[in-house]
Amino acid sequence: MQEQATGTASLPTSASSNPDRRKLWILTGYSISFLAMCGVLAYYFSAYITH
Repeated sequence: MQEQATGTASLPTSASSNPDRRKLWILTGYSISFLAMCGVLAYYFSAYITH
């Protein structure tokens, strides 16, 4: 009986960590995309300035 209790007790902790991890990966993706966009804009801006 205790094995079932510990098995069900571990479910909420793993379920609560999944949304946090998903938010972290989404934030990481947006950060990488933002940095890439800034790099592209800096490239075109420097090419515009030098010509």
